[in-house]
Amino acid sequence: MALPIAAALVIAAVVAFAVLRPTTPDFVRPAADDYRLAVEGRLPLDVTTDDPAAFARWVDGTRRVAFPTTVLDLRQAGFRLRGGAIRARLGSPYVVAVYERDGEVVLSHHFRAADEGSDGDVATRDYVRANDLGFWVTRTGGVVRCVTSRLPAEEFERALLPLL
Repeated sequence: MALPIAAALVIAAVVAFAVLRPTTPDFVRPAADDYRLAVEGRLPLDVTTDDPAAFARWVDGTRRVAFPTTVLDLRQAGFRLRGGAIRARLGSPYVVAVYERDGEVVLSHHFRAADEGSDGDVATRDYVRANDLGFWVTRTGGVVRCVTSRLPAEEFERALLPLL
């Protein structure tokens, strides 16, 4: 009698975990991993430049990314581009740009959306907080841009959001 009850409890726990567990978008893990590597100075950069136009030309010239990317110019907020890279997640390329201001790091990622094209030309913008990081996410036409920082949400909105 105890074995069927124990089995039922285990099954109920597994179902509850699957249904109730908090989910995070698929970009959070690679963005957070890249952020931590960048803060530690261990994120490999394919290009080192402080010129957003030069980095954009490099990304376009590689032809390794089959979706549109925009390299942000965050100098008005005091963030200097350090460079960037094309990395892969689950076999799909994505672009990451690294910015810095007085030791504070901001990353800008471009991913192909998993539900490619579902938003059409409609842009959506969301803020996600996971642990100590904030992720400002814009989805447009099958592309997800994720800007990651430890800045408090209010400071990010004031300093960076107008530049996105």
